[in-house]
Amino acid sequence: MIYFIADTHFGSPLHSDELLIERTFVKWCEAIAPTAESLFLLGDIFDFWYEYRYVVPKGFVRVLGALAHLADSGVKLHYIVGNHDNWCRDYFQKELQVNLHPQAIELDLKGKIFRLAHGDEECRERSFREDFMYRLFRSPIARRLLSAIHPRWVIPLGLGSAEASRRHGDKKPYDKGGPIECEWLVKQAIQMEARSPEIDYFLFGHRHLLASHTFNENKKVVLLGDWLHYNSYASWDGNELSLYRDVSLAHPQGTLLNEATIE
Repeated sequence: MIYFIADTHFGSPLHSDELLIERTFVKWCEAIAPTAESLFLLGDIFDFWYEYRYVVPKGFVRVLGALAHLADSGVKLHYIVGNHDNWCRDYFQKELQVNLHPQAIELDLKGKIFRLAHGDEECRERSFREDFMYRLFRSPIARRLLSAIHPRWVIPLGLGSAEASRRHGDKKPYDKGGPIECEWLVKQAIQMEARSPEIDYFLFGHRHLLASHTFNENKKVVLLGDWLHYNSYASWDGNELSLYRDVSLAHPQGTLLNEATIE
């Protein structure tokens, strides 16, 4: 099985119980370990991550340990960074054997072509602000400037900014309840498929929406939800691309969803 997850936002104060959500994630990792071939992390796994040459943010011990255990068990880990955690160096590769991807990737998974992305790059066309933030977060100059500042200033600033961004985002309607064809990332997937018809499946995070939509008869776009509201993930066995929600300590496999409109 191949698994996909996004927007867990570990470290966010918006989690009602940070320790509980980390333990739930560990339990989920233990549940998928016997069947997992690969795990794809589609960004914003941490609410804020800024990695210096010799310093990384404290915390997340259980999460990092669970990922390390999967890697040590032979599970291939892929991390497509998001807008909250793109300031990575080589920590994840060296410590967790993670394949780090700064942008979207396209690859063959069990005979089908997948395009996997966080979604912030596709959303930059929505507004000047989103395009500006995308460029800023990935600017080598901005990174050099921040790296010259002591972590005791940068990390609290980043955490505060991440919290403000998430609180602001939670106030937006995100087109919830509307036709799924009107969702920005769904429209982007349909446009990309028209240019690249070899792609079968599009998976995104970023928008914190939980949805699955089939178009052109056999193509599919999946929005992976988040772990602030849904505790959701997707799996692929070579035949079915399935979407699950409500992972918990008592039910680490979660609940299977059918073809869904936006939640």
